[in-house]
Amino acid sequence: MNKNRIYILMGIFLGIFFILLVILARIQLFKGPELGKQAIASHSKTISLSEIVRGEILDRNQMHLTGYNTATGLYYISSIMLAGVKKEEQAALLKIYSQKIGEALNMKPEFILSELWKSQVQKAGLCRFSLVLNSQQEKAINALGIKGLFTYPIYLRYDPKGFCSHILGYVNGENPPEGISGVEKYYNDILKNQTASDKLISVFDARGGSIEGLMLKIRKEETSHNNSIVLTIDKRVQSLAENIMDESIKKGAVVVMDIRNREILAMASRPNYSPYELVSTNNSTEAPFFNRALSPYFPGSLFKTLLAAAAFEEGLVTEDELFYCGGSIVLDEKMSISCWQHNGHKSLNFAQAFAHSCNPVFIQIGQRLGREKILIYSQRLHLLDTNIIGFNNNQPASQISINPGKRSLANASLGQHGVMLTPLQICSLIATIADGGKWETPSLLSYIIDQNGKRVYPENPAPEQVLTPETAKKLQNLMRLTVEEGTAKTAALPGVLTAGKTGTSQTGRFDENNEEILNTWFGGFYPAENPHWAIVVLSEAGESGAQDAAPVFRKIAAGMTETLGMKQ
Repeated sequence: MNKNRIYILMGIFLGIFFILLVILARIQLFKGPELGKQAIASHSKTISLSEIVRGEILDRNQMHLTGYNTATGLYYISSIMLAGVKKEEQAALLKIYSQKIGEALNMKPEFILSELWKSQVQKAGLCRFSLVLNSQQEKAINALGIKGLFTYPIYLRYDPKGFCSHILGYVNGENPPEGISGVEKYYNDILKNQTASDKLISVFDARGGSIEGLMLKIRKEETSHNNSIVLTIDKRVQSLAENIMDESIKKGAVVVMDIRNREILAMASRPNYSPYELVSTNNSTEAPFFNRALSPYFPGSLFKTLLAAAAFEEGLVTEDELFYCGGSIVLDEKMSISCWQHNGHKSLNFAQAFAHSCNPVFIQIGQRLGREKILIYSQRLHLLDTNIIGFNNNQPASQISINPGKRSLANASLGQHGVMLTPLQICSLIATIADGGKWETPSLLSYIIDQNGKRVYPENPAPEQVLTPETAKKLQNLMRLTVEEGTAKTAALPGVLTAGKTGTSQTGRFDENNEEILNTWFGGFYPAENPHWAIVVLSEAGESGAQDAAPVFRKIAAGMTETLGMKQ
């Protein structure tokens, strides 16, 4: 009887021991890592190394358009700065530190003190000042030797020089930040859901003291592009266009488009702005926030391309038809319009009139077409279409408004009064001509990478045949002739045939010398025999399209040929 009791008790103890063993094994094997993390977290402080924790914006090749610039940030842990200091003496010590830090950074100490004291009161732990250090400031900070004050990398969201700023836009200073303009605003709901980022971590003992060797460590997060936006922009082409504009164009725009799918490879506007200098930029009279690539201007002689297209489609002109330009055309007894060639082009056929941009000839073409036909073809070729796949174009509206009468028709035929188009719209027109008369909606979005890592592609409307292939081919030949022997010789590229059209438009504004300010254009495509890319250049306050805009086209085309080759 006693033996049975002993066996029962032993069985119970063994059962309890086995259960405890299972529980311990489960904790060790399955919950150990999690509990370890919780233990470390209870004695650690972390902060993201990213200036802004937000989904990335990438180019077509998944190269970063945001978050790729590294700078030096200033971090601090106020509890370490005040370790061992009596509570009543802490305020005085923080004031001393603020004075020293302010002198090292050449900043007012009040800002520093406010940040330090706020983090101490809120027990915020590891914090970062909202500033970026240059090399001299970094050296001065490190020389102070203040415990709890560190310089470590910070991943900036934007290029301080403002690369791609008119497309990307910027966010506000809230937590979490909200997109204010550009892609940041349009895709705010997607981008704001990102939480992963590399972190700076500091581990403390139970009393809040630092642990030797664990003061600061960088914890790398697994690379992921979830909650990201992938644009059609090619970072190489965008950089090329912006660099060339910085050399050649003070005010204006450049648009580069892939003719084969209407994807926008580059879209740049000048003057530029930096997302880190918004306050000072806002006071500028040069309107740097104004995206000129999406803003309407008088297109000047580039509008003659539409007239030529409509006249060919209607059978109102042939390339060989002869005209005469005596230097001006009389509209009525009170008004005549001069040709830019003051002595006139004399006898020339229509192809030559296009290549040399003869005003009297195109006023005659406008008269043959009439107001209604011009408006019909403007609509048929989607010239006023503002849609961009994956982007909200909220710029001022373009227009083609032609009042009845010879004068209004003549001005419209030359792309002046009543006709206002954006560089992107003109680039779309040129791409339509280069693509055999097919129109497609321009696109800025390749796809979205959602929170599960899945690619979500936008819906692309089917192409629309708006010109006959025969008309498109005639226009391609005219634009090629313009570069070979017309007004656009400065757009010629050695080894690669190019095609295009110059334009110079009046603005109705005058400079201090009482000379009218002119906007100058070039729109073209290449290779001429097998079109891949369309490029439009606008240069405000220039001399002529041939002098100001066509050379920029040539430089961009040459750079793209070297960078991308001709087989892409």
